[in-house]
Amino acid sequence: MRYPVAGLLITMLGATACGTSVQAQGYGAPPKLVRPAQFGEAREILGSAHLIAQPVANCHQSHRPIAGGPCLQTTEVWLKKTGQSRVRVLSAAYQVAAGDRVGAGNGYALYEVALEDGKLTAEALPYTSDVFVPRGCYRLNGEDIVYRIEQRDGVVVAQESQTVMCGGGPEQPRGPYIPVGQTIPAAPSSIGVVPPAGDSYRRTEFIRVQGTWRFLAMPEADCDKGYIVRKVYCARTGIQRLQANAAEKELDLIAAVRPVAEGELLSDKDIEQLVLKRQSKGFKADKRWFKKSLLTIPRDCAAYGNDGVYVRRHEAELYAVEEVNARCGAPLAPVPADIYEAYAEVAVPVAMVIRDCPPATRLWGEYCFRDAIDYMQAYGYREQTVLLASRHVYDGDYMYTNGPYGSGYQRVTVRRLEDGSYKADSSYSSNETVYLNRCQTYYGNEPEREGYVVYRYRRQVMAVAYQWQSCPVY
Repeated sequence: MRYPVAGLLITMLGATACGTSVQAQGYGAPPKLVRPAQFGEAREILGSAHLIAQPVANCHQSHRPIAGGPCLQTTEVWLKKTGQSRVRVLSAAYQVAAGDRVGAGNGYALYEVALEDGKLTAEALPYTSDVFVPRGCYRLNGEDIVYRIEQRDGVVVAQESQTVMCGGGPEQPRGPYIPVGQTIPAAPSSIGVVPPAGDSYRRTEFIRVQGTWRFLAMPEADCDKGYIVRKVYCARTGIQRLQANAAEKELDLIAAVRPVAEGELLSDKDIEQLVLKRQSKGFKADKRWFKKSLLTIPRDCAAYGNDGVYVRRHEAELYAVEEVNARCGAPLAPVPADIYEAYAEVAVPVAMVIRDCPPATRLWGEYCFRDAIDYMQAYGYREQTVLLASRHVYDGDYMYTNGPYGSGYQRVTVRRLEDGSYKADSSYSSNETVYLNRCQTYYGNEPEREGYVVYRYRRQVMAVAYQWQSCPVY
């Protein structure tokens, strides 16, 4: 549902950008639409096509290389018929037929199957795909990889598919999203053939990202005395590393406060962070605070969930490794937003270079502050922000920095001194606040996205701060 701008909580100014003469303060115009929300188009992206391994009641052991895994009898027949030695297979939890659409997970798993010397082998794969989403398209909530079940040349296959949004965000926060136009690519690939990636994000998949492997110490009943540090931890692998590498002075050490096993997740209360050092006789371990993320998330991937320290094995020894799950592929579709020009509630005087100006009111070079001083006296202000226009400005003119010549301004503070005279000093701060309920400041590259709009109040040239605001449509 889209909310009308009139429903936003705004502060009125009474001056439009077109220069309607109005009172200087406390009145104003409603925000002005600068750019309507950009909506995208739902498209279907195709990946690879896989064979299907259907449930079989009585499957010969030779066709089930993994205990509890899929029955690969039809896979073996296909491999022998095509002369191929390797193929990916989707294991179906239930009987499926052409026209079905099944999601990854929920009993459906992907395997890499090989036939070598007449023997089948299978390896379970993590959540991965050959779906490459073109840049400029986005992932949708709830629209991850699904498999379209199809009949091709007498073989049931699972075609990878992902519905995405291209060219902008969706018109509603939740689906269903119905793809339009041709699929991308237009024609599906043959079984086992990876479609061309083109200018796309990394393939849609979930990966496990690992950080630095650190040496692990823990209490061990039969640990050699020379490997014990802090009277309790067996730091065998770390000490052996320093013994074998004389140039290394120290190394980071994770000490588990209790014996741990491969695969365990260690919380902060389960570990001490130490630095293992050499000393005149043997080694010692001092406390060190080095906990920080050393994980490098690949491009087009984003971490999800909390990272943690896991116990992993390399050869015969255990180590502590920081790990996190990451989702790879297209980023989540943005929420479409209308861009409005909104205004502050207080106007400020504008000073310009004017030839006919009393000398006492030339407070800054050739700029004339006569009208600004009259404004301060009329309202009893002893201090006032004044804008110095870089050119002569009129009703409806915009002033902003980094724009074309003559569009800029300078902000000064004018103060009334004890002797009744006035002085102007440089000012880099502003008290004008621009706010729209449910909106956020728009941070774009356009120089005109914030500044001041000019209007005339009686004989005084005034300006109101404005700012572009990004207002989500839902």
